[in-house]
Amino acid sequence: MYIYTIFVVFNVIAEVFINIVLFNFIYSEMNEYTYLKNVFIFTVCMVIFDQIKMFIVINKLPIELFFTSFGIYYVIGLILIFILNKLCAHFDKISFITIATILDIIIQLTIRSLLNLNLYII
Repeated sequence: MYIYTIFVVFNVIAEVFINIVLFNFIYSEMNEYTYLKNVFIFTVCMVIFDQIKMFIVINKLPIELFFTSFGIYYVIGLILIFILNKLCAHFDKISFITIATILDIIIQLTIRSLLNLNLYII
């Protein structure tokens, strides 16, 4: 139980750190012409992070879960970047990154619960 708690805490801290770096990069080039580019950057970064976590946990990378993760993060990215495009002009950089990180976590939990997938611990 103790190892599981450490893993969950590390997972949350690592995900927040990845989101801060990722959204800092996305904020620097956010406009209406880079929407799909930002969605693709978000998707690739989150899928790579997800695959690294999976490799740490089960020591292999199943191709089915790669495509599942890619699809889930692509949908999350479409929704999240659309919302962030609208909010970008109204907030400064630190507020934008904070709001983006919170929205990312909320959207991920919502979509995963709607799809009834338990990928959060993977």
